[in-house]
This record gives sequence, C-alpha cells and structure tokens, in this order.
Amino acid sequence: MRNLLIHPKTKEQLQMYLKRPSGSILITGTSGSGKGYIASFIGHKILGLDTSEELSSYPYYFQVKRESNKKEISVDQVREIVSFIKLKAPGKENIRRLVLIENADSMSVEAQNAILKTLEEPNSDTAFILTATYEKSLLPTIVSRCQKIEIYPVTQDQALNYHGSTNDKNMLIQAWKLSQGAPGLFVALIGEWDNHPLKIAIGDAKQFIRSSTYERSLFFEKSYANKEKFLVFMEAMTRVLAALSHSLATKDSKKTAKIVLGRRLVYESVESLNMNTSLKLVKLHLLHNLKL
Repeated sequence: MRNLLIHPKTKEQLQMYLKRPSGSILITGTSGSGKGYIASFIGHKILGLDTSEELSSYPYYFQVKRESNKKEISVDQVREIVSFIKLKAPGKENIRRLVLIENADSMSVEAQNAILKTLEEPNSDTAFILTATYEKSLLPTIVSRCQKIEIYPVTQDQALNYHGSTNDKNMLIQAWKLSQGAPGLFVALIGEWDNHPLKIAIGDAKQFIRSSTYERSLFFEKSYANKEKFLVFMEAMTRVLAALSHSLATKDSKKTAKIVLGRRLVYESVESLNMNTSLKLVKLHLLHNLKL
C-alpha cells in the first residue's frame, strides 16, 4: 500500500476493508481518481495474487462494464454475473472469486434490481467490487449493502512527496493542478500510466486551445466523433482551463475573462449533451463561441 498515492482518509478506509474483506464494496471518486487502480489493488490482495499478475487471467474473476456502443450496463450483463457465481470455485480460501462492476452507476434500473438480490444474499466465497462516480445514481438499497471507500483528492504536498525526490517540482505542481488532486490522473500525468484516457485527452485539449477554428473542426471529426469520447475531452478541457485560469489570475485580466467564459461554455456543452442535444450541434456551438 505504500506505493499507492492516496489520501489518508482513503487509506484508512482501505485498510479497514482489507482486515476483514467480505461481501460487497463500493469505491467512489471523481473522474481520474484512480477507482479502477484501487479496485485492482483490492482484487489482488483479497485473492492472494502477486500485484504483477493480471486479474483478467485469474479463472474466477469476472468483470462487467458498459459496452462502448451502449448507454447503460444492461440486465443481460447482470444475468451473466448470476450465471458466473453459480459455477463452483474450488479451494479453501474464504474468498476465491471476484466480480468487478466498473462504473456501476451506469447500470440500468432493471440491471440494478437484478443484481440487488445477489448482493443481499452473497456467497461466502465471492466478493463484489463496484466503482462509481456518483453514488446517488445507484439504488439506495445497493449502496446500503456495500462497504464504502471514498477516494479523496490528495493535497499538493502529498503529491509532491509522492515523487518529489525524482521529478521536477514545477512539473509535479502543474500535474497536480491539472489533476485537481485526483490521484489516478496525477500519477498518469507524471508518466506512470501513459494510456490513461484522461491524460491523452488533456494533451489533446492543450493542442486544441492552440489551434485555429478550422484545425479544431478537423480535430473533432478525427479524434472525438462519438459522445463518450467527447465527454472525456470536455472533462480534460475543464481541467486545462481551470489550470490556465489559476496561473493567469493575477497576470492578465483579459485572458482570464476569456478563460472563464470558455469554462462556462464547456459546462454548457456537457449539460446540453446530458439533455440529449445532438453531438454535432454541441460541437458547432463550441467551435463558434470558444474565443481562446
């Protein structure tokens, strides 16, 4: 656990669970908080695996996440879980089977109701890990049956101490500002997780801001043609603009005002998408009105 960058409150919750792992656990945190990494860490620990081993190759591990072309985790995917836990898992260990539901808050209501009975009457040899950004998107009955771990943002001092002796301090501070204290994203930004989608999107957002309107239009069509990826890009834009606003607050009031308007425009774009406005219209509105 010493190699994890986590807030002391998160660490305390994690230690409490690992002392007596059982039943179901719900890991909550913002985008980029490292929910998936913490879930993987817990999985390795409770199954007695070396952290270098791949969970995916473990025979009694089952992972469910929303399919890329779907809006929700379906009830059919939950039924696959029910079938999986009916299979025998030989061994004497208390927990020898693990089910991970990624972004459980994207489960349909029907799917949540379908998994509820399994969570209410769990097998003693099976542990469930659910990750979610928004706890309130889950049925209260599901939340009440889970032990909870909340991933808190880390402070700048904690981030600097994590790699302070081996990295450039200014680079670390910039990474912390962009991550807004989200541990997973911070670690990705300093080079440890190169394939982190939000890290990639932040790099794209920086390039986007430096580009002309025409270049921005081409960029959207090439790299962010679907809603799911575009929302990740909007999250990245929010973080980049927040960092720019902070760095320019006392230096250039005109640029700061433009950045504030840009942040508002990004927020409005996300709200429009959440209300099922056409992705094409949202992009056009953003391209026409973003004056950076």
